[in-house]
Amino acid sequence: MEPVIFLEKVRRPGPRGLVRDRLDAATAGLRTGTPGPLTSALVLGPPGSGKTTLLSQLAAREPAVGWYRAGREDDAATVTRYLGHALATALQDPGLAAAASGGRIGDLIRELDETGPRPAMLFVDDLQELAGTPAERTLETLLAMRPREITIVLGSRRAPSMNTSRLVVSEELLELDSDDLRFRSWEVEQLFRVVYDAPLSPEGAAALTRRTGGWAAGLHLFHLATEHCGRAERERAIGELGGRSRLIRSYLARNVLGSVDAGRLDFLIRTATLGVLTGDLCDALLGAGGSSAVLAALEDEQFFTTSTDGGVTYRYHHVLQTQLEVLLVDELGGRAARELYQRSGELLEHDARTGAAVRAYARAEDWGAVARLLTASSDPAEQDAVSGLLALPGGPTDDPCLVVAGARLQARRGQLTEAVAAYRRAEGLLDDRAFTERCRRERQSLQLWLPGAAAPTPAAADGIFPASAELRALTRAGSAAVTTPLARGLQLLIAERWDDAVHALGRVTPGDGWQGLAARLAEQCVPLLRGDDTPDAGRVEAILLDAELDGWPWLARIAHGVQLAALLVSATDEWTASALELLDSLRYQDPWTDLLTSVALGVGFARAGRAEPAADALAHAGELADTLAAPALRAWTDRLADAIPRLGSVEPRADRADPRREPEPPPVALTCLGRLGLTVAGHEVDHLALRPRARSLLMLLAVHHRRPVHREYLIEQLWPDSSLASGVRCLQVAVSSIRQCLHAAGLSQQAVVREGDAYALRIAGANDLEEFERLIADAARSDRDTALRLRCAALAVYAGDLFPEAGPAEWVVDERDRLRRLAAVTATAAASDALAAADARTALDCAHRAITLDPYQDSAWGLVAESNARLGNHAAAAVASREHDRILAELGLTRR
Repeated sequence: MEPVIFLEKVRRPGPRGLVRDRLDAATAGLRTGTPGPLTSALVLGPPGSGKTTLLSQLAAREPAVGWYRAGREDDAATVTRYLGHALATALQDPGLAAAASGGRIGDLIRELDETGPRPAMLFVDDLQELAGTPAERTLETLLAMRPREITIVLGSRRAPSMNTSRLVVSEELLELDSDDLRFRSWEVEQLFRVVYDAPLSPEGAAALTRRTGGWAAGLHLFHLATEHCGRAERERAIGELGGRSRLIRSYLARNVLGSVDAGRLDFLIRTATLGVLTGDLCDALLGAGGSSAVLAALEDEQFFTTSTDGGVTYRYHHVLQTQLEVLLVDELGGRAARELYQRSGELLEHDARTGAAVRAYARAEDWGAVARLLTASSDPAEQDAVSGLLALPGGPTDDPCLVVAGARLQARRGQLTEAVAAYRRAEGLLDDRAFTERCRRERQSLQLWLPGAAAPTPAAADGIFPASAELRALTRAGSAAVTTPLARGLQLLIAERWDDAVHALGRVTPGDGWQGLAARLAEQCVPLLRGDDTPDAGRVEAILLDAELDGWPWLARIAHGVQLAALLVSATDEWTASALELLDSLRYQDPWTDLLTSVALGVGFARAGRAEPAADALAHAGELADTLAAPALRAWTDRLADAIPRLGSVEPRADRADPRREPEPPPVALTCLGRLGLTVAGHEVDHLALRPRARSLLMLLAVHHRRPVHREYLIEQLWPDSSLASGVRCLQVAVSSIRQCLHAAGLSQQAVVREGDAYALRIAGANDLEEFERLIADAARSDRDTALRLRCAALAVYAGDLFPEAGPAEWVVDERDRLRRLAAVTATAAASDALAAADARTALDCAHRAITLDPYQDSAWGLVAESNARLGNHAAAAVASREHDRILAELGLTRR
């Protein structure tokens, strides 16, 4: 009876999901016809991490593809038959299936060898089903002995037991793990916009990324749960996403926890109370030993467990952590769960892990301990955790200090109604006159800004902060009597007394909290409103980042609107869609922020000559002004609406050069190979004047020239020990110093541009990295003589390793190695071309270059020997052969 082939196991899934540029670039070396040593890949990740999705996308770009999905029922002979069927399908050769029908992998490999080199890509998914079996060893044999024209890509939930060291040493194997597969926030934003057609705001995408840990299945399940929701409902659902999500719980129970033995599951549930896990902490909590080995095994098995410090501390993936906490209460009951959290909090506090201790104490509902730790802590991240603690079941509704902290956070976010209600609640919780008076004053200063709020009486106004009272009065009457510098500056700005406004705003102390930031932002609005210039995009960006870092989200949103308005003026077509999207999203923000952001966008559209969206934006601002009882602002928006034609046709200021008469930009050359170099009009830019981190940032952006690099990646690579807030500030300073350096050399400050939360270096001119890869790509499409010329030109461009001055920095090592290997392969190909053209001297030079770049280039050693022989240097040929044998012996190999 003929063995049965179930076609479902060899059916290639269609491509789906988002094709991510980051992963596409990482796997580019696997493409058929791409020069380089890569001939295999191993993709590891837990269930739902996107392994099969990535494999299906790789398969979709290849012409000859075979697919096999492993099953635990498959023995060695069965695996051989499925591999033969898959390869027969890929190469359209029934002889391969026939050779494998006997179940002997050697017969299949022999048939592949005898039928000659034919490129194809074989995918094996669910490899973990074969772990530790003879079937896995069968696949290992194929991986080691196949013709290298057959590329093999493996997908598995855990690392296989097969020996892949030879492939790793020869750089033939690419490994991707769960961290590579994890979605970054910008990819989440792109996924929901492009694939699901359900756009999220950047803030919403970042929050969803945090809540799901970038887990692909979690993102998809969230989409399924909200696909019929409007945008506002979808954004709200992100904040409500948690362990009680039916779809996520069902997926984890079935695909992750269902196969875990009872002892391991108990370990997971109980240690989840720690949040931050070490072997010692787990041992102390459980009263047992061996926790370090368990944690290490969980990470090795890709079981939603990660360590970022080499195994010192571990964390469970966010979605697993949430699920385990739900199971803890379900299985132990609320009282026992709180006792376990209490013990965890004590252990964490003793271990000086304050943030995790705060969280554990909050889960234990020990609000006194929470308040004590938060009062002693200066970490903004821990202070910001208050809002999450307040939302916990049984949260601290009777702790006045925490309730006030929550009210202040709500105020900073523009949630004024909620903040006022929280202040009222706090006033009734503590019989302390000074505390109650402070709460009352802060509440009344906010209450002024509630929609429809009446102007305060003189007696009530005495207790209100002067800046708040004067600014609110200014929204009611443009002629209001004001004395604070910020209110006076804004009053002059609305009255279009530009120079006086700038002078008044300059009197605000720069470090004076939100007022200092607001004054800096208002100064940047002067040229936008005046209509003869645009704000300095770099300075607006700095204000935006400062507002985010200092905890003023409402002000950051306004700064984002001003930034988009400036970009609209300078590059209308490129930024119109983003500005319209922001304008539409303003229906879901707080009204005062909406009003001022609408004004900025309205003026930006007017300046860009887009009258219709300008009118819409300013009309929306006017409606909000009516709702908020701000007649002075309504009159201002009406004047701006009347000025739309004028703003769209204003001539540049006389003291500014006419852009039409500006000279051509100077010639620029960027060098990355051999060393960092930048010349403008023949003069070298003194990049050594930059601080080391800023210089590293310039090099990192140059590696990704023209492509945006997300700020999280930049911070992770250059400031790995910093918190996000500290890292963003360091990044901002470094970007500013690079812009100043480039501007001093004659380049635009926008050579480094910000796109959302990403940065890109964009310099028009020669670039040796781009030229090197272009020449190699052109050679691959050319006849032999032209290819030889182009490859020699590429080798001339390759003046040395990529940024050797960066040393072993993680961000450069992989790309440096890839380029060196590419140069070595190119030199080998050039040597082969030269020999075919009877040019033994050029062949020898190129082959020597190849083995200098990569001593493990097998074919290059053969070309050295053959070139020497053709030149009559038989002794040198023999030396080359012996050296080749020595290199192979180091690897435990012999020449084939």
